Amino acid sequence: MAGNKRWSQKEIDLLKTYYSITSIEEISEKLPNRSIDAIHKKASDLKIAFSPDEENLIFSKLEEICKKVDRIEKFIYGLKKSYWTKEEDDYLTENYQKKSIKEIAMSLSRTKASVQNRKALLNLTRPKTKPIRNPEFDLKLKELYYKATYKEIAKELNIGQASLSRFIRELKDEGVITKRKRNPVSEDVKKYKGKKIKDVVIEMDISERKLRSLLSYVELNVVGGIIIDKEERTPLNKISVSLENVDEVAQKYHYTKREILRYLKSKSDDTKRKNKKNS
Repeated sequence: MAGNKRWSQKEIDLLKTYYSITSIEEISEKLPNRSIDAIHKKASDLKIAFSPDEENLIFSKLEEICKKVDRIEKFIYGLKKSYWTKEEDDYLTENYQKKSIKEIAMSLSRTKASVQNRKALLNLTRPKTKPIRNPEFDLKLKELYYKATYKEIAKELNIGQASLSRFIRELKDEGVITKRKRNPVSEDVKKYKGKKIKDVVIEMDISERKLRSLLSYVELNVVGGIIIDKEERTPLNKISVSLENVDEVAQKYHYTKREILRYLKSKSDDTKRKNKKNS
């Protein structure tokens, strides 16, 4: 094999000449019968120093490897740590209400599951404050009830939706409020009739799916990207429509081209069936 072949004097001279002034790739090209490892070993035997660039490159790669090894060791150490010290318990007890599980896990070099389990073992839970009704609270809730969604009301009153539902049931039983007929936010979307749904989505800062749901409460529909009344469109069978004026009809009567073409195809098929039946 080429790797076991004795070095000739010519190869040694070439190695001495170029090893300290050029990269290992270029030397390898000049010594095609020698591997890079063999070149480095021979240079070491001959006590020839690296070129500055080559040395910097090697040290840079070694530094990267050391950093990766250090991260791996920390990760494995965090996984293998099973016992908890008093200092770790004290840190968890002091910070479980201030920091997230992820932040605590990183600080203690532990997994999130380990921190979560230890937190449960130490019975560390956030204190739950049960919201209490009062006249001022009831008045605010009544005011919001008819013009906001449950989610918005809960956020405004800083309570959970379960508590909100309970309070609303109590107020209904007391006759303070009555059942809403429809989503109150839907009334606001009536003003967008005739506008493009994409523009309304941006203006209201909600998803298109949510907007379409609100429109359905107030008998509005979206056709061709435009918000219109559900019964506003003139039926196609009462419109003079053909392949030549599809674009015009679509724009004027708020139909999509697909709907018009489907109608024309259906009409053509009916005509063919009638002609076939009469022949």
